[in-house]
Amino acid sequence: TRWVEDVMKVRGSAQRRLRCMRRVVDKLANLLKADMEATAEQAHATLRFCGMPVPKSSKEVPIDLETLLGNLSEFTKVFKVHWDEVKKDLPHYMQLFGGPSDASSSSTK
Repeated sequence: TRWVEDVMKVRGSAQRRLRCMRRVVDKLANLLKADMEATAEQAHATLRFCGMPVPKSSKEVPIDLETLLGNLSEFTKVFKVHWDEVKKDLPHYMQLFGGPSDASSSSTK
């Protein structure tokens, strides 16, 4: 049987159309299941990388991933605000934390 994505293109008797549409739905369900399992695998790897506990045998995307992504998003926003402030006054921070310009001026004293 030919793979048909658009069920409106299926022709024939009602029984034949239902059989074809059933095969299309089954194939789409299998593709969705495979995609979900791959996504869950990647989510588990991400959680492991970040040091978070991962459920052992689950083939679903853990709920902890949403929390992690929310926290990372918030951290990124806060970091950007602080980084922009530091860039505006970089010479002061270089002096405060002993940057390269501070080392050259102290060696001449």
